[in-house]
Amino acid sequence: MANGSSGSGLKWDLPHLQAHLQDAADFEFWTIPYYLAAMYSIRDPASEAFQLIQSVVNQEMLHLQLVCNLSNAFGRPPEFKIPV
Repeated sequence: MANGSSGSGLKWDLPHLQAHLQDAADFEFWTIPYYLAAMYSIRDPASEAFQLIQSVVNQEMLHLQLVCNLSNAFGRPPEFKIPV
C-alpha cells in the first residue's frame, strides 16, 4: 500500500484528508449539545450520572480540539456552520 493508496484502490491525497478532518470536526461539534442537554437535565450536579456525563462532554471537547489542531496542521482550518 505505498504512495497513499489503500487496499480498495482509493488514493488518499491532502484534499481527501482535509475533507475527513472536516467531517470529524462536524461530528464532534454536533454531539456536544446533546451531551450538555442530558447533563443539565440532571438536577443534582453532585450525582454520579451528572459527573459521568460531564466527563464525556469534556472528552468530546478535547476530541474537537484535537481535530481542529490536525486540520490546522494540514492547512485547512475547520469551518463551523450553524446547525440546521
